[in-house]
Amino acid sequence: MPHLSDLQRKHAGQITVIGVNVREADSGANTSVDAISAFVKKKDERMAYTVAMDDPARKTVFEAWMVAGGSYAIPTSFVVDGSGKLVWMGYPSVSTAAFDTAIEQALLGSSDLAAAWTMQTEINEENFESLQVQTIIRALKDAQQRKDYCSVITEADRLGAQSPQWAWEMFSAKLGALLQLDAIQGLKYAHATAQDIALRKNIGQTDNPQYWGAVGSVIAAEENLSKDTYELGLDYLQEAAATNTGNLSTWEAIARVHSRLGNLRQAIVAQEKALAIAGGNNKLPEHYLSGLEDQLAEYRTRNGTK
Repeated sequence: MPHLSDLQRKHAGQITVIGVNVREADSGANTSVDAISAFVKKKDERMAYTVAMDDPARKTVFEAWMVAGGSYAIPTSFVVDGSGKLVWMGYPSVSTAAFDTAIEQALLGSSDLAAAWTMQTEINEENFESLQVQTIIRALKDAQQRKDYCSVITEADRLGAQSPQWAWEMFSAKLGALLQLDAIQGLKYAHATAQDIALRKNIGQTDNPQYWGAVGSVIAAEENLSKDTYELGLDYLQEAAATNTGNLSTWEAIARVHSRLGNLRQAIVAQEKALAIAGGNNKLPEHYLSGLEDQLAEYRTRNGTK
């Protein structure tokens, strides 16, 4: 986001940078106009360009641009020249120099379409499997977005029956839905899965503390559960963190569940730990790090601290 703001300022009057909010609803995020507007306002000069939002249900922009272009990764950038021709698409967080060069060439009317097509072909090959995955799990994601928990369970079971490769998606979705319908039944499912060695192997959680940490992460991700359920999830997560102190996702989940319990000071400490771990990983994309920082800022604001 900062780089896009820099580009808009550098080429003011020559280009229009538009950031489109897509796929946020897939993760259960608030996609209302008010929520997106508040996010942009909070970013201030770090998001000094035009911001738009896709229809979270119909996904019109996502389908017409990203799916049509063979991309699923976020962020994906598209460069359109002065004649309205698409001359480049790619991942600016991975190839910033190529992105900047594409913009300069478009301004000069000298876009290298052959190079852009080569990159497009590579992107299509890399993302073909991801797009297939999204097509297969779309019914599950749609049910989650509707908060139709009975349908989530049905779709999760269908997905799990197709192939072991969907084990984690099936398990996390089903557990989350069961917790929403009846926390006791959800926890019974978690305990039953703990005894299912084959399923645990498929979801990549053969280690006991890490398995229960994964259960705790699902609990942390769900809204409006009971205090007792969140406290149990916190216990699972803390045990997982004790055996693997460098697990970024565990610390994120610990922060989230503390936040849901109203323990904002502890949420801040855990989120700072997550950011410290992320800072030592130069492979994480900028938007992910920015998301961690935004979440920390939110915890601090709610706690009345800076």
